[in-house]
Amino acid sequence: MPLEEVTTLQELVQLARRRLAQGAWDYLQGGTETETGLARNRLAIERLALRPRVCVDVRRVEPATELLGRRIRLPVFLAPIGSIETFHPSGGAGAAEAAARFGVPLMLSSVCAPGLEAVADAAPEGFRIFQLYVRGDEEWIDQIVARGHDRETVHRIEHLLYIAEYKRRQAAPGVKITRKNFGRDRRYPITNRFRDRGK
Repeated sequence: MPLEEVTTLQELVQLARRRLAQGAWDYLQGGTETETGLARNRLAIERLALRPRVCVDVRRVEPATELLGRRIRLPVFLAPIGSIETFHPSGGAGAAEAAARFGVPLMLSSVCAPGLEAVADAAPEGFRIFQLYVRGDEEWIDQIVARGHDRETVHRIEHLLYIAEYKRRQAAPGVKITRKNFGRDRRYPITNRFRDRGK
């Protein structure tokens, strides 16, 4: 089936499955451990339904909304995919260009190519969010944040704190993981906090 004839998400998934190698496909559609979270997410989506409406004027339907103070065409965005260049040689740059053409944001994974600057150059007018895993060398993290703020490379930086030794299953017996003891580097926010660049 040509891409131009795709009319549903299911058809798009089937097309992707035929085009991708087995390893790439497993990485893209799989989940972690027992994939319980993946199954729950699928169930949550399946519970949603569109209510049929008839005899309604649809000449002025407006699906646009705002996200983080910016107007977007639809209330969706391209989620971060690590190693996105595995699926297309253009990588994050191609995704940013597509998102900008369609009028929705792109959240760029911190583990993909090309770099921040190349992605920004590919879609200078696009709405870009950078997913930053805070881990490892602090100087490296500071450099990534500086690059994100330079030349308006991204509009928001999402800080996701990742400290391996504080995973729940690896914590010492009797130690309760809380917001107070989750993570060692207090210079960065805890999970899912956005640094506002004023855009």
